Amino acid sequence: MSESKFTGVWIPASVFQAKTISLIAKVVYGVLESLDNADGCFASNAYLSEHLGLTVRQIQNILKDLEAAGLIIRKETDGHRIIRTVERQAVQGALAGTQVTR
Repeated sequence: MSESKFTGVWIPASVFQAKTISLIAKVVYGVLESLDNADGCFASNAYLSEHLGLTVRQIQNILKDLEAAGLIIRKETDGHRIIRTVERQAVQGALAGTQVTR
């Protein structure tokens, strides 16, 4: 993880307490959340594998588990995979639909 962009991992309580996903999937979710910016997370499976000490196959399976649990959304755009965490997606959607007035 790029030292200039990566600030740490935060796992929401609802994800941390979920019984349907493994502890490592919860950590991967936290990493994805930290890398998910306004444009989404563009980290490849190889990148995640290298930085988390897991095999690419393990990353693929964990991403499938997180998607099946409804915690991430994967999209293909211009030949690139983008991962959005549902929390970030909800925040982006809420902000897009609100107008702040003073």
